[in-house]
Amino acid sequence: MSTPGDWIKVTLSKHEWFMAAMDGVARRVATVDRPDKHGTNPLNRWQVDCDGACGEKVVSKWMNVYHSGNLNTYGLPDVAGHGVRTTALAKGSLIIRPDDADERPFILVLSHLAPVFYLCGWLYGYEAKQQSAWWTDGGNGRDPAWFAPQEALHPMNELPPTP
Repeated sequence: MSTPGDWIKVTLSKHEWFMAAMDGVARRVATVDRPDKHGTNPLNRWQVDCDGACGEKVVSKWMNVYHSGNLNTYGLPDVAGHGVRTTALAKGSLIIRPDDADERPFILVLSHLAPVFYLCGWLYGYEAKQQSAWWTDGGNGRDPAWFAPQEALHPMNELPPTP
């Protein structure tokens, strides 16, 4: 399984980082009047949206594919057929939710050292959903989901080609 030695470091330029953060701001503004679907603390929603958009930019840069900074595309893949989950926590987990596609690969991106990011690894949705020990609210009162630890992820060099 994935270890920090397997992680891939991706650095965004100041311009890339700014543009990705603006995608996150656009997401927050577009959904400001909607309750969060997964119980995110309202005080953290700016960070969650900006970090998430930056994570998608990082994955698209690593894959060398265009990413539009998509808005209101819930349930669809984030980048080239893959789901992207970003955490600002150095020991953060890959979160897989009940409505996430079973056959989709989900990639974990660490953002705590931005503009330097790390691609930690990936899992298919169904792989996380088979692990009852990972089912939790993450200790923060959010809606329960599977929280896959970093050491349980497949290394990025084993990511299947774009579906």
